[in-house]
Amino acid sequence: SCALIGYTSHTQITCVTPPGVGIIHKVNILVSGLDSSATSTSSILRFSYLPPEVVSLSRGNGPKAGNVVLTISGEHFGTADYNPLVKLGGSTCTSSAWTSD
Repeated sequence: SCALIGYTSHTQITCVTPPGVGIIHKVNILVSGLDSSATSTSSILRFSYLPPEVVSLSRGNGPKAGNVVLTISGEHFGTADYNPLVKLGGSTCTSSAWTSD
């Protein structure tokens, strides 16, 4: 949930988003037990985190047999282990692990 930082008026609330990943998260507000999701159906009422961005690789090539450990550095991989899936030329890497900086 968003950490509430401001109630501006009966028409505006300000909050700080929690860490996360993903796209088109539904945004809803609870006020005295009433949920805005019952009346808010517009697709513009969604929030998306920035997509992952690859900045560098630990190496640029390897043997055809594979089995090379490849370290991928970048941004927006998330702040926790969200079970990353790494694909190389359409094939999924046999294992991947998220490492905090």
